[in-house]
Amino acid sequence: MSKNKSQSVAVIPARLKSSRFPEKVLAKIQEKSLLKHTYDNVQNAKIFDEILICTDHKKVLDHAKEFCDKSFLTSESCKNGTERICDLLKNTKDFPEDQIIFNIQADHPTIDKNTLIAIEKLLIEDPLAQCATAGVPIVEKEDYLSPHKVKCLIDRYNNALYFSRSPIPFLKKEKIGYPCLQHLGIYAFRRKFLDLYEKFETTPLCEAEDLEQLKILEYGYKIKVAVVDEVPIGIDTPEDAKTFLKRLMV
Repeated sequence: MSKNKSQSVAVIPARLKSSRFPEKVLAKIQEKSLLKHTYDNVQNAKIFDEILICTDHKKVLDHAKEFCDKSFLTSESCKNGTERICDLLKNTKDFPEDQIIFNIQADHPTIDKNTLIAIEKLLIEDPLAQCATAGVPIVEKEDYLSPHKVKCLIDRYNNALYFSRSPIPFLKKEKIGYPCLQHLGIYAFRRKFLDLYEKFETTPLCEAEDLEQLKILEYGYKIKVAVVDEVPIGIDTPEDAKTFLKRLMV
């Protein structure tokens, strides 16, 4: 990977095990694995110089190599996708310090190109920000109350104030609309920041909410949040896969 190429790459961490949908990244949806659907969607965006896959299991690695020659095996001890990317970086010198690295979840096969562009733009425009992500305004009470929808509060400058699985903020009065975003699980990092992140120990809020991004805030770093208007389909259960299949057939 030479320095005269694009300064952003996409990495898709793909873990084999999944409690609600066993081996979901290998699950076939319209004769194509979920991982391949995600890879193709990222490739079709045509904004990354390279796309890489990193996984914790040889079974996924063998499959990934069928369509992605930059596929790598990483440690089984990684707790999340960001740690998996850090493990990949420790074993390669191919990423320049000024590069922007996207963490795109393997079970999100429909992320919109404009969302990716909006996230990267925030990092480019704010040299002090080390990480960027995205969120969509919450309009339904069901989503606001659901612990499965991570909520995000931002300031006037699109900096994250807090993330929570609980409804935030507390609403003293009933009103139309909610002053928070539904967080979309996609991140872009500056390459050199990931060297720092890899050394971060766990933090109280990160442990309490089980949200890796809180660790970044607790260590005093900024997370920029792009406000977008699309909610990508996340595949957590076989039922989600059926929803995705219906979308493919439209």
